[in-house]
Amino acid sequence: MKKILAALPNYSRYCGEAKAYLQEHGCQVVENETEGPLEFEQLKDMVGDVDGVIAGVDVWDERLLQLAPRLKAIARFGVGVDNIDLEAARARQVTVTNCPGINTESVAEHTVMLMLSIMRYFPALNAQTRQGKWTRVMVRELRGKQVGLVGFGAVARSVAEKLTAFGCSIRAYDKFPDEREAARLGVKLCSLEEVLATSHVLSLHVPALPDTYHLLNRQALKLCRPGVYVVN
Repeated sequence: MKKILAALPNYSRYCGEAKAYLQEHGCQVVENETEGPLEFEQLKDMVGDVDGVIAGVDVWDERLLQLAPRLKAIARFGVGVDNIDLEAARARQVTVTNCPGINTESVAEHTVMLMLSIMRYFPALNAQTRQGKWTRVMVRELRGKQVGLVGFGAVARSVAEKLTAFGCSIRAYDKFPDEREAARLGVKLCSLEEVLATSHVLSLHVPALPDTYHLLNRQALKLCRPGVYVVN
């Protein structure tokens, strides 16, 4: 019998059918019974006889992988795999997969929510209201603003689609731009420098890679409009 570790929390609650499928095909499913991601100290005692892992945001690095001699596959329940040491996995012939598109709409909705939240000072005003203070402040509207998308993948395209309802003018930068999708959504593709210089709101949609590390550095920030809102 193969042993599968579902490392993300609440697996049975949200993925009951998938768990049943694994069990019907002769797998033993061990679950994360906490309400959050597992840390190394918890995982190290769970991985010794595991054949497969369904990973959340838990970290799978060299020191953990070397404790899992039977491990053959890590399936990332999400898109980003920056929490998995891909080189270490490859060296041990551990296959790593992900789920493109699984959370596109959720992340896009969350992005628009964050734009509205920071432009209307929601966190600060909410905290003050809970303290019995009713501060009146001038806020800015999202409607009609210039929005810049750094990266134009699935999530960014969904954000652009939603922002049309706000009458936003949208520019996007991507190393490998999809011109057909940009035309469909009315998005202007341009250089990173132009996106930075023209945006009232800047939204980052790039993977965590060595060449995107500190993408929005001091030099990039100098190109931005004063008072730009940044959603990462």
